[in-house]
Amino acid sequence: MPRRRTLLALLAALVLLGTIVYANRLLILQYSLGWYTDIVHPRDDNRPVPWQSGPAEPVEAPSRRPPNIIVILA
Repeated sequence: MPRRRTLLALLAALVLLGTIVYANRLLILQYSLGWYTDIVHPRDDNRPVPWQSGPAEPVEAPSRRPPNIIVILA
């Protein structure tokens, strides 16, 4: 009898855990993919980028240059 009660308690715990995992499956998938990506493709340390300096004097007048607009679409 005690073995049967232990088995039923274990089964109930597994059903409860399965229900919780199923209810949060999208959140678990989202975080597990992030962890997987971090393991497979680790990030390097931050390093400075050597930018080229622009000309000291503008080549064209500001009214004749195209506008400096950058559109970032994510």
